Amino acid sequence: MSYILDALKRAETERERERGAVPTLGSSSSTSTPAARNLLVPVLIVLVLLLAVAALYAWLRPSAPPAVHEIVREAAPPPPMLVAPPPLVRPAPVATAPAATPQPVPAPATTTTMTMTAQAAAVPALAELPAATRQGMPPLNVNGAVNAPAPADRLLFVNGQVLHEGDNIAPDLRVETIGVHSAQLSWRGQRFRVDY
Repeated sequence: MSYILDALKRAETERERERGAVPTLGSSSSTSTPAARNLLVPVLIVLVLLLAVAALYAWLRPSAPPAVHEIVREAAPPPPMLVAPPPLVRPAPVATAPAATPQPVPAPATTTTMTMTAQAAAVPALAELPAATRQGMPPLNVNGAVNAPAPADRLLFVNGQVLHEGDNIAPDLRVETIGVHSAQLSWRGQRFRVDY
């Protein structure tokens, strides 16, 4: 019976040693694997940190050293200097026979633009009309105009409408002519101009 008790005590002590994780010569190699794993984790962390530091350095490093830019600036040629031309020297007049005086060239026939300018000066502006005439007139908001050589191509933009010469803006209010800087309108027979 003592042999049995001794064998049981030995088995009990072996189990206690295995539970306490105290390695012995007779213990299996499976107990050394967690220690190798524990050593591998810090090595991997150090490698990841080194890669992150290298990537950060490469990202923040300037693309070209500033000395290269300074050399390029110094090598650029200076802007050219502007020199004023010498003053003109007129030769002394030489006595010769009097030349024929040139005759003035007659002006060409008046164009529609010149006619419009002369008419615009003779026609009163809208602000120059009597107050009684302006009071009955509908409101006018001239937004712009298109002037062209042909009267059919001229346009006047009034109160959101596109009008040609001869069109009516409102009853008794008509577009007479469209010029470069003003248009002539008539209100119940009274001509006036609107400048734009």
